[in-house]
Amino acid sequence: MVLLTSFSARDFFPSLGWIDVLTGLIPSLKAIVREIDPLLDQVIEEHRKVRVDDHGQPNKKDFVDTLVQLQEEETRVYVNVWAIQRDPTVWERPEEFLPERFIDNAIDFKGQDFEFLPFGGGRRGSPWLTFGLTSVEYVIAKMLCWFDWRLPIASIKGQDLGMGEVYRLTVARKIPLHLVPAILHSP
Repeated sequence: MVLLTSFSARDFFPSLGWIDVLTGLIPSLKAIVREIDPLLDQVIEEHRKVRVDDHGQPNKKDFVDTLVQLQEEETRVYVNVWAIQRDPTVWERPEEFLPERFIDNAIDFKGQDFEFLPFGGGRRGSPWLTFGLTSVEYVIAKMLCWFDWRLPIASIKGQDLGMGEVYRLTVARKIPLHLVPAILHSP
């Protein structure tokens, strides 16, 4: 049971699976499998030997029958992402491109909210999400580098700014900071 809950680098970073060999996780798992294999072979043999009645049905239900039944009952769920994108109860004017709808929105686009399902989620999330975030961070870093940022009113000093915080998943300012850019360097 301890091995099932232990950290496996391969689960999170497939290219680093060799670390699991070095830490001894893979050899330990293989040893456990070698111990369990005879038991599973015995269960399968007993399943094959089960007597059947005149209709070809087994007289009693065993573990393998239960597993087969569970597998047969498994269903697929299809989600209509197109309908979620255009649901007026979720989005105001869903047919229009309104980027400002995301301002002051409590929904985290990297979370488990179905409004953002078209971008994917979890292991099936969009690989471009990281690229987009990195690009935006790069642009912001360049703006910070090439501009001198000042307060909009010269009479306001930095120590006069409200530094109150709002506690959410991350800490944010209670009152937004507004700045005016002035050219510091030329590219």
